[in-house]
Amino acid sequence: MKRMTSLSQLHDRAMDHAAKGDLARMMGNNEEAQVHIREALRLERLAAEMVRNRVDLEPSRSILFRSAASLALENGDLREAERLAAMGLYGNPPDEIADELRDVLERANFHRHLNLQGYVLLEDEFQISLAGDNVADGIAEIEEVVPRAESTVRLLYRTAQRKSGKTFSDKFPKALRQRFQAYMAVPRAASFAITIRFAENTDQECMPGFSLCCEVVDELLTCTEMLAANQIRALKERILETAYFLNFLRLAEKIAPDGRKIRTVGFTATRSGTERRVNLQIPRAEVDRLAHQEASPDRQEESVEVEGTLLLANSLSRQDQISIRDAKDEVHKVIVPEGLMDDIVRPHWNRRVRVKGIRRGKEISLSSIEQQEE
Repeated sequence: MKRMTSLSQLHDRAMDHAAKGDLARMMGNNEEAQVHIREALRLERLAAEMVRNRVDLEPSRSILFRSAASLALENGDLREAERLAAMGLYGNPPDEIADELRDVLERANFHRHLNLQGYVLLEDEFQISLAGDNVADGIAEIEEVVPRAESTVRLLYRTAQRKSGKTFSDKFPKALRQRFQAYMAVPRAASFAITIRFAENTDQECMPGFSLCCEVVDELLTCTEMLAANQIRALKERILETAYFLNFLRLAEKIAPDGRKIRTVGFTATRSGTERRVNLQIPRAEVDRLAHQEASPDRQEESVEVEGTLLLANSLSRQDQISIRDAKDEVHKVIVPEGLMDDIVRPHWNRRVRVKGIRRGKEISLSSIEQQEE
């Protein structure tokens, strides 16, 4: 009886330190949080080791090893997390606990893979949430989710390119892409929300306390706030290079709500337990209008629309060009402004599209492109 009381006391003290660690992290005290997590791991590991050979004490035995393994993973001790999870599986755990122990092993392997490439997964999160008629609690139409997630990640990378002082180039700089990588975490049930976490290259030298990922997320949120508030002049003054500005508007158009299926797209950044939220409710059609106005400020020019199949994209000439074959088998040559080819046009190759633009002689200068149902 005394042995079991000691076991219970160790577990209770471990959970108390784990809770204090979570609270410290929420308050932004990461060093204090790590002290508590390390102590929680030490105590929970002692408790688990006390019943290491007591396979008759399931599920208590495997629960203790699962808890200790999770704390080791949180502490960054991958080898210890693997050992403790394996010890938990060695017994006779219930199926649900066994699956959770295997999950610890998989996550430890994932972190080890990142470490071998020189990356560390950051704790800060960036969340995208959707609300509208095509969204329920924890479920959403996949065509409403995936394109917005992809466009958001593209916009984050373009923001990183701009904040690094690079002139716009359709080909994203390899060195900058190697600086950090984006990963999607498990979708969350909150209307519908997905979480993006970043892995930053530990080999890159930077100022103490500086994180490119954090700066990029802050910049994206600031620009999105300006767009949501229709502060277009201020946004243009912030994004001075025209290619970056057009690229931002067109990617934002892909992310923006249509007003019915999706009424709100929310961004939430979590840093040291503090949240910053931005809700984008400006309709997609309005963002399209703003981008079209930016691409063709001269109201005297002729606006045209062409529907057809995107056959060719050529980035080798002086100007980026695409060719559209319409239903009458006529081919239309379209000039693509800088900033739109790779992120906006290229995903539509060999698809049926509608192109809006300005007629200039025999050519059309692209304002927007959207995919049509086949």
